Amino acid sequence: SRLAGMPLERQRLLTAAHIEHRMAGAAELGAAQDYTEWARLYARHLALPPADVRKVRELCDDLLGPLDETICTPHTARPGGSAPPQPQQGGWAGGEPDGGAGLGD
Repeated sequence: SRLAGMPLERQRLLTAAHIEHRMAGAAELGAAQDYTEWARLYARHLALPPADVRKVRELCDDLLGPLDETICTPHTARPGGSAPPQPQQGGWAGGEPDGGAGLGD
């Protein structure tokens, strides 16, 4: 295959992009079972060394969704008492992982 002749780093990037697109498509279609399988595969891919900590964090943030401000502890509060910034949505899935289709229900 053409992928086998590429440098390992390029293979990893293309594989990650492919899985991210599949996850986004499953989320957009509300295909919970497909989304779960692609998310599992993506997590396994991200666990391979060298781990991309930024992508791992992005996946965790997207799966957890926005955190409730009431659960902030004093050590996570920002100066002036404001809550910490919420996780950025829109990584690989373009927003909520389930697209509002109730995948986590």
